[in-house]
Amino acid sequence: MATKRSPEMVLAGFYLAKFGRQSDEGTLPPSRLGTDHWKSAYLVFYAALGESRTPTMFLNSLKNARDLFDGHVESGRISWRQDGPQRKPLALTSEAARVYRRWNDAPEQDVWEAVAPFADLGAGSTPRSVVRDLEAEIDPASRGLKARTEGGEKLVVSMRKERDPRLRAEALALHGYTCAVCGFDFGAVYGKWGEGFAEVHHRQPLGDGAPGERETDPRTDLVVLCANCHRMTHRTKGKCLTVEELRARIDWGALVQWATRPR
Repeated sequence: MATKRSPEMVLAGFYLAKFGRQSDEGTLPPSRLGTDHWKSAYLVFYAALGESRTPTMFLNSLKNARDLFDGHVESGRISWRQDGPQRKPLALTSEAARVYRRWNDAPEQDVWEAVAPFADLGAGSTPRSVVRDLEAEIDPASRGLKARTEGGEKLVVSMRKERDPRLRAEALALHGYTCAVCGFDFGAVYGKWGEGFAEVHHRQPLGDGAPGERETDPRTDLVVLCANCHRMTHRTKGKCLTVEELRARIDWGALVQWATRPR
């Protein structure tokens, strides 16, 4: 069963629709959120308003709340409207109508003060690569559900541990983008294309130990790895190598020989 939007989430949707910025590239999130990307803007409210939703479910739900107000405020977007020649805005839900009546004539500062308690501005700096990863998140309630068909075979959805994208962003901010095992830097090798890319590894995999939530400290529990080293740490099911164990397995001479081979 879908989780009903709370009044606070509806208010957040109104704030996003009412106070988005206009640019040559279209409508951007309100400047107070510190991001030019809508999915990152939605994540600002996830920690406080997500309830039982997965990140992807929350992104979609808050976007829909924002879309509902678009026809009723000067958002610069056409968005959701009724069919027909007049293309009238869709009717607001009872809660959305209450929010609209209460806040539509209020200045942005007043609306912001109402939604600020539910905003985690640090989440606005979540890298876009992390946001794209969230699009693949699976609702844990759908364990065993058969989803779409691809290549003539059924794709079966399974449960996976929920990850907080803010921890990944904090780990990268703390440790940088250089692999802690081999020293590989995607930006140094691939230039602009590779800048800002790396993988973040849990020193103790989330799948280990007792089920349930646990605290993760990005300073001590997370480490930055390149894609190759990350795969190698998890190569054997049920065994995860430490950074030190994997580094000890590297044949540095072979690595140098490979890097300097004729091309």
